[in-house]
Amino acid sequence: MLAQVFAAAAAVTAAAPAPHVVFFLADDFGHYDSTVWNPDAPTPTLGKLAAEGIKLDRHYVYQFCSPTRSSFVSGRLPIHVNTENHPSSEAGGVDLRMQTVADKLKSAGYATHQVGKWHAGAYLAGQVPTARGFDSSLGYLNGNEDHYTHYFSGVKGTDMWNNTAPAYGTTGQYGDDLYVARSLRIIAEHDTAAPLFLYHAFQNTHTPYQVPEEYVDPSDPEKVQAFFGMIRHLDTAVLNITNALKARDMWRDTIVVFSADNGGECLGKSAGNNYPLRGCKYSDFEGGVRAAAFVSGGSALIPVGKRGTTSTALVHICDWYATFAAMAGVATTDAPGYGVPASDGVDVWAALTADAPSPRTEVPLSAESVISSVNGTVYKYVTDSKSANVWTPKDFPLSPAVPAPSCAKGCVFAIDTDVREEHDLAAQLPDVTAALQKRVAENAATKWQTGADGYVGAYTHCTSLDSYMASHKGFIGPLCSMKH
Repeated sequence: MLAQVFAAAAAVTAAAPAPHVVFFLADDFGHYDSTVWNPDAPTPTLGKLAAEGIKLDRHYVYQFCSPTRSSFVSGRLPIHVNTENHPSSEAGGVDLRMQTVADKLKSAGYATHQVGKWHAGAYLAGQVPTARGFDSSLGYLNGNEDHYTHYFSGVKGTDMWNNTAPAYGTTGQYGDDLYVARSLRIIAEHDTAAPLFLYHAFQNTHTPYQVPEEYVDPSDPEKVQAFFGMIRHLDTAVLNITNALKARDMWRDTIVVFSADNGGECLGKSAGNNYPLRGCKYSDFEGGVRAAAFVSGGSALIPVGKRGTTSTALVHICDWYATFAAMAGVATTDAPGYGVPASDGVDVWAALTADAPSPRTEVPLSAESVISSVNGTVYKYVTDSKSANVWTPKDFPLSPAVPAPSCAKGCVFAIDTDVREEHDLAAQLPDVTAALQKRVAENAATKWQTGADGYVGAYTHCTSLDSYMASHKGFIGPLCSMKH
């Protein structure tokens, strides 16, 4: 099956030279968990790539998983596609009527492959990756699972999917080992006459904290040995994939983007560290939504003079949709009509590589929070009273997180200068607060959720979760298909 899709993808070649694009997405990876921002983290590969490229200091995502992935895949802000973490047994993710980033790049002649965590909708058979523009896929459809058994407790089944069917025979194999092996095979078999789009979404560093023993350093404090081992595994995976690109002489034409899907998780026994930022996964504070991210690769599209620099341009993960489409020479927008929101992403490449003003001037973080400019100053309005409202110290979780003041009534921060969100200006600047609250209300009024209108397209033949699993050896998959 995989060899056939490689041959089919190679039959169409881009009309103009276009870079290979590799998008790495790490799971629950804290702002301070890598050498992107922490020189002492066990990630020499990520640190080297970031140093050779451009660090993205203002790269925003959603505060948790599925909305971030749906945003990247669809080119829409989460509030215009999906703000829920629904399992594959429920409607959610990316609406069928939306053109995906893989659709865009495939139309430009790219070979397109998805590896690892999906979590962008799988209730309908038309939502799995190979139905959304990807030539191949291997990974799991939901939000979390055991790294070895691939058991997802949320629906009490095994979750591993290969192209168009459950991936039987993978139980017992470490998830990220499976995914790296698949990406290496994709690169090895790729026909370099066509550009490659590889979306590699890691399972690491999501709980449960499990990793092969060889990645555990017994000199690490016992409390973080498994977590640090998962970080090492991720870093080694990036090294192996980038080395494979170099071995095929593809690196000199490659753009790599690395991002976390949200901030590190710091609640309970979790170990994600977002120092010096406030907040964690599940919050709109910077620690929950300001992802560790960078652009790298050998492509000449990254100017020599910009390598080794840090960009403070506002970027949202949905912007890669338009940015990659522009690189490929295809339309950067998607407007399907039928009441479905148009894409929101903007091409940020000139802002990152040529010091142009960022076309991203506002970031609606959720239906309750926004980053926006008022009278020439960039402010952030956030309403958040959740338990993830903390500051994590440098040595978290060895030292406990420090609770932060409540923002249940709404806080305002001058985010360009107050990166730690320590000085609430809401009472001091009532006019600014009112303007930001107005923007929040206006954004919230446009909120749109995949599945809320009941649209299923031609996928009207549905079965129950129990029935599906009974006929698929306990594996999870789409519950609605086309009638035969």
